[in-house]
Amino acid sequence: MSEIIQSSEEDQDIQKIRQALHNGHWEDVTKGYAPFNTEFCFANDVLLRKNKIVIPQSLHQTVLQLMHISHLGKEKMKRRIREAVWWPGVDAAIEKFCRDCFDCQMVGQNSKPEPLRIRELPSAPWVHLSMGFLGPLPNGKYIFVLVDLYSRFVVAEFMSHTTSTDVIRFLKKMFTRNGLPFVLTADNAKNFSSQELRDYCVDFGIKLTHTTPYWPSANGEVERQNRSLLKVLEISQQNGSSLETALQEYLYMYSLSTTGVPPATLMHGRKFRDLIPNIQHEFLLDDEIRDRDITAKYNAKEYRDKRVGAKEPSLKVTMS
Repeated sequence: MSEIIQSSEEDQDIQKIRQALHNGHWEDVTKGYAPFNTEFCFANDVLLRKNKIVIPQSLHQTVLQLMHISHLGKEKMKRRIREAVWWPGVDAAIEKFCRDCFDCQMVGQNSKPEPLRIRELPSAPWVHLSMGFLGPLPNGKYIFVLVDLYSRFVVAEFMSHTTSTDVIRFLKKMFTRNGLPFVLTADNAKNFSSQELRDYCVDFGIKLTHTTPYWPSANGEVERQNRSLLKVLEISQQNGSSLETALQEYLYMYSLSTTGVPPATLMHGRKFRDLIPNIQHEFLLDDEIRDRDITAKYNAKEYRDKRVGAKEPSLKVTMS
């Protein structure tokens, strides 16, 4: 604690906050701190944000090293650090520290064949899509499966043919509804590696990538959906019901699945109504999301106020 006090006295940002708390002028405070100006106070020369100690910049690495002694992963480190301390950009600092840890990298190396690589989550819905076919089915048709790798939202449709022309026709229909993705991944089947499909993707600015040959698990999201679809279709076949109806019912119920955030909510930005009664306005916000939200709103306010030359009103409220 004595190190924190001494370093805080030498930290320009923290000293600017001390002055701002006295005079109310936050213009000179670093933007990373300014959005939280109502949450700061000093206790025994230690700056607090609510009940968390604000760590001066010179001690950031020291705190990260202490929290990483047992080589915890980034998510566990975030939870531990957020219980006690804070500074602007702490989450990004934790992620970088974990990535750069030599010991973690050394232990992670393996002379055996490389395991399946987990794709990084895309930045938003409909940025990176994966596609594949399931079939042929008992009705002589195939199912074309398209998965959004951010939301896990699935689009699937029966098709009688699987040529590149049919694939492009389906993609055009989907892209008309939802816009063009940035990346499209498929296996190495002829219909997905044809020059016709390559030309189409080039024309529309889509990066077409292919998985490792003879390694179906590399296209994992589509493979998982195919297994689930096959189970549903087998049950439908045994019951003598319509395969088309079974497919639509599966897609609808899967899109509303509540393990985490439903795919339909992530994809479309709203909660879908279904047959089960529920309270519509539910919010699951952690500290990290709250920080991003208040920072974005503060920056937007600062930009707008500066752009329009906003000033505080001259009228003052007095108590009679």
